[in-house]
Amino acid sequence: YKYLFYIDHTLQTEDGWFIDTSDLKSNQTARLISTMISITNHGLCIRFWYRASGSKQGKLNLLQRISNQQNTTLIYSIQLNFDMNWHEAFVYRETLGNYQFILEGIVGNKFTDLDNIAIDDITTNEGPCSTQKFCDFESQDICGYVHDLSDNFNWTRHRGETNSFGTGPSYDHTTYTTEGYYMYIETSAPRQPGDIARLISPVFPASKQYNCLQFYYHQYGIDIGAFNVYKRDVGGSLNPLKIFSSQGNRFDEWHVMEINLLASKPYTIIFEGVVGKSFEGDIAIDDVLIKERPCPSVGNCDFEQSMCTYKNSEKDSEIDWIRMRSDIGDNTIGIKFGTYLAFDMTSTTVPSSRALLISPYLDNTVQYCFQYYYRRYGDGQGSLIINRQTFTNMTADDLLVKHESNDFTNEWKINQIVLNPLLNQTSNVYRLLFEGISISGVGRLMLDDFEFINGSCPSLPNNCSIQCDTSTDLRQCIPTNQICDFNRDCLNGDDERLCGYDCTFESDQCNYTDSSVGVYKWRRQRAGLSVPSMDHTTLSANGYYMIVSTNNGTSDERARLLSPLFQQSSSTCELTFFYHMPGININPLEILLLQGSQRSRIRLIQGTQTDHWYQAIVKIGRLYRPFRVDFDASKTTTLTNIVIDDIRWIGCNLPIINNKRVACTTNQFQCKRGGCIDQNRVCDYTDDCGDRSDEDDLTCSRPNVIPGCDFETNLCKFVSLSNQQLRFERARADQIVHDYAPERDHTLNNLAGSFIYVNTIGQPPNSLAHIRSSRFVP
Repeated sequence: YKYLFYIDHTLQTEDGWFIDTSDLKSNQTARLISTMISITNHGLCIRFWYRASGSKQGKLNLLQRISNQQNTTLIYSIQLNFDMNWHEAFVYRETLGNYQFILEGIVGNKFTDLDNIAIDDITTNEGPCSTQKFCDFESQDICGYVHDLSDNFNWTRHRGETNSFGTGPSYDHTTYTTEGYYMYIETSAPRQPGDIARLISPVFPASKQYNCLQFYYHQYGIDIGAFNVYKRDVGGSLNPLKIFSSQGNRFDEWHVMEINLLASKPYTIIFEGVVGKSFEGDIAIDDVLIKERPCPSVGNCDFEQSMCTYKNSEKDSEIDWIRMRSDIGDNTIGIKFGTYLAFDMTSTTVPSSRALLISPYLDNTVQYCFQYYYRRYGDGQGSLIINRQTFTNMTADDLLVKHESNDFTNEWKINQIVLNPLLNQTSNVYRLLFEGISISGVGRLMLDDFEFINGSCPSLPNNCSIQCDTSTDLRQCIPTNQICDFNRDCLNGDDERLCGYDCTFESDQCNYTDSSVGVYKWRRQRAGLSVPSMDHTTLSANGYYMIVSTNNGTSDERARLLSPLFQQSSSTCELTFFYHMPGININPLEILLLQGSQRSRIRLIQGTQTDHWYQAIVKIGRLYRPFRVDFDASKTTTLTNIVIDDIRWIGCNLPIINNKRVACTTNQFQCKRGGCIDQNRVCDYTDDCGDRSDEDDLTCSRPNVIPGCDFETNLCKFVSLSNQQLRFERARADQIVHDYAPERDHTLNNLAGSFIYVNTIGQPPNSLAHIRSSRFVP
């Protein structure tokens, strides 16, 4: 993992340059001072890329100094963590004059070479920072947001403490300083209880998939009224759709919220603040972001791309929970590129130091099963306490579980907690607190794959889900993770046959289930009762298929048909099915891959279709953890039924292992787990064996060949040539949302994996981009 520290941001290689604090010792400070810069009436945007790794005592600050003066003003602050990735910061300033800007790196207790603050690619431009679908309200134009002319008063752009005691934030969320701006409602006189202020966003474009609205809000005061958020479609109903509401005192801290939006039409977001009974009711918002992907379900997080809606406590802790990667691998992917949450204990960590992670708010009217994975690494001794906290009494926590140090092992373990609704509560929400406490030694406690399941807890995986005769001529137990994994362990095939994943729908729905909300649903139907008049299996009116009828539901509804749960799939795995959906410009049928909190589109069928059955072949590829497939149909404006039939899964099993070890041929490679694959599938960045033995470093070390690159951490020895009109850039699938862009990378086969690409949108024809490999010396 250390090699990430030698990668610059510009070139994404070890050949690029950046500036850092690697020569500093504990508690030392470094300052990088700009030339004199003039700020005009248009304002100034400062952008830079940073990597800030180190103890919680360290900081990366941006200071501003007036010409010919020594005093500085703190305008931006970043707290250190152990995230090895480059991040972009942008700061808008509008105070006229000549200034110098100072990047200040403060090193905390330095205990390894990983304590390092790095800066790269500093740029400025006159005018506001163009951030498209993100607004931090640092710019005076508040990103094009406008006040509703029909309300009683306006939201106020402000920095520092509000004008009233005992209410409102003391700092913004963007910079965590008194120099950063946020929007808030001031509820002091002349405001009256029930007065309303509305802030309306710019118009966001329509999208073919769900958008995720993320925002931070602050709701502190004993007389908070209400905070409501609405979505209004352009050209739609004058009555906007309420998508979020919060009442009462949420105490002096910033909270994060994410909401899925169905964006079939252009839309605006409306933030509404309602005045409570007194001046102690200020409500604030900051850092509004529209993501062009669905949000994970509330509370679910695999930590591959972000911390989702979890956050570290702004107070009451000495250490932060941090996202990390390491050679030991996470639980989600199981390899070094996977990310987990860590409570890191070092040689300088003081015993009894605390790290406090806070969950999003959970509905107190619903029963949940909270499922998570945990393990340890190293010799560090520490404990984990999980509490439930309500807003009835913030000081009285409900202890759910305590993991002592000896509960943590060097293997990932699963645990479940039943969360029943609490009685006699004045608030309808609660949250979970994850408190890590250090004891001694060096090491880390690790968490991963948080999932909240509605209802009671499912059975935990076990080592004997079924018993059957196997190829070893012995009756054996088949564990849960080997059932519905496409590999036939039982001689009679019960471990796969009972899963019901190949389905003609002639006798039943197999194990496919409709999870739609509303009347727009998938249902099994005989062909002679609707269009089409023949199914695909029997080519007759007596055959059956699955259908979503346009006669049901309202516009924008979606019908969802979920597959059974699969444990894994091989690199050659494909899903095939037949579909019938004739019409002009029909709305889409999306095939979605669901893995933990990740949701990616793997096939899209739309446009004009003729009156025939067509076969769809969908590449699934190597997947290491449980997944489902969702057939997601949108309500159409045309009178067209969406129909599917004859679902099959092909080539999804791993190389077959015989009960007697059979030698591979000269054109084959022997997998460590057993079984053979063709030699041309070795070292192709695809785990064909199922145990990665065909892709490990020892197998793929070829000194006489130009080294390849999986682009997971950098560009390796490849260089994007700067003398071309276009450039190859490195990105993750979750960062690019266009119809042409891949939904997953090839290496990890998920949203968090990286690849290189050329952005051709809006570029003139025949523009070129070149990328150059390292030099080959025979």
